Amino acid sequence: MKIISKYLIVICLFLLVAVLAKAQTSASFNVSSAGSLPTLLGTQANSITDLTLTGYLNGTDIKAIREMTSLTKLNLAATTIVSGGVAYYVDPFGSRYTEKNRISMFMFCWCSNLKSVILPNSVTSIDMYAFYDCTRLESVIIPDNLTVIATCAFSNCKSLPSFSLSKNISNIDYSAFSGCIGLKQFFVDENNPYFSQLDGVLYNKARTKLLIYPNAIASQYEIPNGVTTIRQYAFAGCNDLTSVTIPNTVTTIEWNVFEKCTGLTTISIPSSVTYIGAGSFNNCTGLISASLSPNMNSISDWLFNGCTKLKSIFIPDGIDSVGKFAFKGCTNLSSVTLAGSVSYLNDGAFDSFNITEIHCLGAIPPRTEAMSLNSIDKSACKLFVPQGALLSYWTSSGWWEFVNVVEEAASAVKYISNDLISLTTENHQINVRSKELIQISVYELSGKKIFEQEIIGEAQIAVKTGVYLVKVGSQSKKIMVK
Repeated sequence: MKIISKYLIVICLFLLVAVLAKAQTSASFNVSSAGSLPTLLGTQANSITDLTLTGYLNGTDIKAIREMTSLTKLNLAATTIVSGGVAYYVDPFGSRYTEKNRISMFMFCWCSNLKSVILPNSVTSIDMYAFYDCTRLESVIIPDNLTVIATCAFSNCKSLPSFSLSKNISNIDYSAFSGCIGLKQFFVDENNPYFSQLDGVLYNKARTKLLIYPNAIASQYEIPNGVTTIRQYAFAGCNDLTSVTIPNTVTTIEWNVFEKCTGLTTISIPSSVTYIGAGSFNNCTGLISASLSPNMNSISDWLFNGCTKLKSIFIPDGIDSVGKFAFKGCTNLSSVTLAGSVSYLNDGAFDSFNITEIHCLGAIPPRTEAMSLNSIDKSACKLFVPQGALLSYWTSSGWWEFVNVVEEAASAVKYISNDLISLTTENHQINVRSKELIQISVYELSGKKIFEQEIIGEAQIAVKTGVYLVKVGSQSKKIMVK
């Protein structure tokens, strides 16, 4: 019995030592000689969760930090990163080494347990993919000396709720926070001369350019008056965004701005906009309707690619061309209207096989490429052309293949560009909302007027299923009612 008791005591002591060793959570070391951290850590490296360092760090030290399996908190404020040591990371394209005063490429990528980081006070740059896919990262404190946050530096840091910009940051790449689905707000040092924030959204200092809209901030957003430019990828990946209002001060929407905003259902581009970059609505799979500015010269390449719920599109008068694969993969797109100003359709412009009707309002057929209308079933799709233009379309390359060509009366009315008017449809009715007293007229495509009335406020117009022209003053919009 005594022997058993002794064994139990020994086992308990062993377990106690093991528990105490595992309970080792915090540690501090002065790395007086760069490259000596592995020796300082010794056998306790994988039991430390909270690490504070001072001194000098090179690639050997960073590699040791990356290999600490339990590390969640890292304080490097009083360290200096220097060149030298072994490669801290090796990827298919090469080995990565430390550079003086930089959080270099891939330095802490895929450190999936890391929750909190305080960066060295001497650091001036956070390079590409430095914290990529640190999915549990919740807090990053950056120094005043930092000036640059590079491409995808914090991409896919899904747990990061906010980010504070210090006073000397002058350059933030548009993709620096892509995939940060938990990001709710930016804070900006009031002494920073380059950036500002409004309600958590990142702008340039003058607030004329919207830079980054945090993914998790809100489902609806009204861009403030005074903004003239929306930077590339500003709203990209904001899956919960259902509505965005663009003011008539905006003139430029750069490329891929709303890419993969899968919750966005409708978009109205004000007449002030003269340019929308390629792919701006790429894979907005929830987008049902879009109205475009008549003051753009062209529809950019891949603009609505993959918008699988988009039902109809009206290319307004003033737009000259439709870019490559602008509507590729729009599998529910059934109705297309091209204003008379449209003179050219690039390759794959309407590469969507479910289009059942195309209305061309110009007497001269738009010039096409071999693949412009490639996927359309030309034996089933109806082509509507102006009266007297039938022969022109039947003898024009790209159009002569359409079997069902119908002449229809030309309409003198143009695209609605009045930002005080909004039109929606539901349950066999057209909903009109007007901020000023204005005359509303509704026409069937045959030209028959079925409604006319002066309206201010809200009105509902009961109609049958079909396509209608809604005239507002001297302008109009073509809409589909189901």
